[in-house]
Order: sequence, then structure tokens, then C-alpha cells
Amino acid sequence: MKRSWKLALASAGVAATMAAGVITPVEAQVPFWANTTVQVGGIVGSGSDTTYFLMNSLSAAYNESDGCALTSVTFPPTGTQNRCRPEVEQAAAVVRTENYDHDIAFSYYPQGSSAGRRQLCSQTAPRPAGVPFVTYARSSAAPGDGFSQCTDGTTLRYVAFAKDALTWVKWTGNPVANLTQGQLNDIYVDCTITNWNQVGGNNAPIGIWTAIAASGSRATWDSFIGGSSDSCIPAAYKDGDPNTPASPSCPGERVIREHQAAIPQNDPCLTNEADSIFFASVGVHNAQPGAKAASIFGNIDGFAPTEGNIQSGDFPFSRFVYNVYRQSGPAPTVTPQTAGFVGTNGWICKPAAQHTKPTGDPDPGGVQSSLATNNWNSVVLDTIRGDGFIPIRESGNKCDFVDVASS
Repeated sequence: MKRSWKLALASAGVAATMAAGVITPVEAQVPFWANTTVQVGGIVGSGSDTTYFLMNSLSAAYNESDGCALTSVTFPPTGTQNRCRPEVEQAAAVVRTENYDHDIAFSYYPQGSSAGRRQLCSQTAPRPAGVPFVTYARSSAAPGDGFSQCTDGTTLRYVAFAKDALTWVKWTGNPVANLTQGQLNDIYVDCTITNWNQVGGNNAPIGIWTAIAASGSRATWDSFIGGSSDSCIPAAYKDGDPNTPASPSCPGERVIREHQAAIPQNDPCLTNEADSIFFASVGVHNAQPGAKAASIFGNIDGFAPTEGNIQSGDFPFSRFVYNVYRQSGPAPTVTPQTAGFVGTNGWICKPAAQHTKPTGDPDPGGVQSSLATNNWNSVVLDTIRGDGFIPIRESGNKCDFVDVASS
């Protein structure tokens, strides 16, 4: 079966309304989320494995960005600790466009996109036992791919902030360089291609691997190939029991965490690692050698997963990655600090004109300041690229979004 897929987002429009006209001087630009107090716990992410390291990198950059001068620490401590100094004590040109009051952004270790979105929907008062406090969910799956909505009247906002792609991966010794969408469906879903020699490769059975059900990449891959990617995996290799098959030399489970390419590489159940097929995030594969291991990208329909092909949509399995939060409905809705970091006009998304850069920086856009330690718009773009992903756009607002209401 052949299915055609292109990069698409059911967007509610360019994210956030921009203030029209002349940009206010940097001295007056206090972010909308600033309350002059250092907030710990107002920006807490959970969910996707795919964007975990990227969001850690963006969080570190945000935590390190320019802002107010803090009050001096006294002993004994008083209620004025961990606060911005009063405006009359701030430098005349203090940078106010970035993380003004030095809020702390951090993330829980990944459990998968679906798990993160479910945790986000469980932020009721009181929260169910065992549900951590989170203010946004990392998601590598789009609305409609796997779990996507709450049931309590909450509207989730999916903010697309970067592009990625999924492709199949192989290992050294496998001569097959390209598979069509139809062939991937026949391998993973219809089970009509079971040997590599059916697609121009060696005479060897295809060892199929997929990711756990909570994985956003798994949900997206399944949507791309037109069905469940564990359909053709033998029952003994997807029963959740690592001790079956019984042979101690072949412990098996081929439904594993995403981005663990070293596992199929070293699978003792296959005569040769080149017999395996898995899928991978292009961003993670490019930026993380440990996740990549010795795996090699395969092309799809003759297109390689390059930045140019992903940007143009020519690579058929291109996708967006998202940050998701509770936009409206029952409390708690999105915290001001989270909206200020991952929101539609927050730090990651807002245009260059609303960031600060050092005096004399030649890059277009941005407000010049002698106190700026970085061109912060460039920091956002460079961080996304440095972690293997692709900015959606480099001018204007950098994000798109779609709202998903409860059923």
C-alpha cells in the first residue's frame, strides 16, 4: 500500500499577535510574564524522549539569559531575597526582553510524548497520586497521533517550534539504500515483505523493531506507514517478557524505547545486525552519537532526510515537534512563566525584534544594548540547530500552534 504524506499542521494561524509599529526601547520592555521574583517550579516539562535534550539546551540558554539585578543576600534572610532589585536601583539600560526575573526552567526525564500529555491533563486539584506537577508537555507527535486531548473541558495548545523527520535506519552490511512508502507499509504493517532480498538486499529475514506505545515518534511513524508498526513482530518479541523466547542467547523484546539504535545493532537473535530495521528521529540521530550508534539513514521514495528536503516537504516523513500546555478550561491553566518560555509569543517563539543583542551586532532585528551578553534570537535558532532540529522560520514569529479542545 502506498500513502502520500507531507509536512502539515492544522494551524490556528501564526502564533500570537504581534504589537504593531515601533519597538519600545529596551529600557521599557518588561516581559509579560515577569513578576520580579525568581520562580522555581513555574516551568516544568515532561514527556517526549525526542525533544528532551533539545528542551534541556533551550532551558539552559533561557536560565542563563540576561535579566534584572537581584537583591543582595542578607542574614538572616528576609522576604526580599531572590527578587529583582527595585526599578530605581536597576541599571538604566538593564536588559528586560529575556528571562528578566531569572525564572528556572527544567524538565523531568522522558517517559514518552503520550505520557507527558496525560500527565498534563491530570493537573487537577488535587492531582492524582503519583502524577508529578508539570506545566507543559514535550511532544514529538501531532494532535491526532496517539493521545491528544483532555476530557475535563481543557483546551490544549500545541505549539510547533521546530521541524524534524523520521526515517528508517539500517546497519553496515545492508546494501538497501532506499525504500518506498509502500514497501515500508508492506514490511511493518501488511507483513508481505519479510526478507531483504524482496527489496534488493541480502537473503536474510528482516528483523523489525519499533518503539513503545507511549512514544510520540512511534505514533507518528505509525501514521506515516499506515498502521501499527508492531503488526509483523512475532508475538514472543512483543509480549513484554524479556525472558521469551526461552533461549538464553536470544532474550528478545523488539518493542523498546525510541532512539536506542545500539540495541538492534547488538541483537543476538539475528545472525547479522544488518538484518535489523528500526526508525529514528533525524534530529536526535544527527546530534546524539550515543543514540545513533552505528545505524545509517535510509532514504524514502528517493529522498534523503536532509534539511533542504525536510524544509521543502519533499522528504515524505517530515514532522513538527511541539510543546503543549493547558491553554484554557478548568484550573490550573498555563502559568505565566511557562507561557513566557514556550508560549506562542514566549522566549522561544517571539521574533528577533523582541529579543536583545549586543550593540553593533550586524544581524537584522533585535534591540541593541551595551549590557546584552548575546544575540538572544540567534541563541534560540542556533540551539535548535545545534541539537539536530530545524527552525520553522527565522524571521517573524518562529512558531505555529493549534488548539485542541476536550471531546
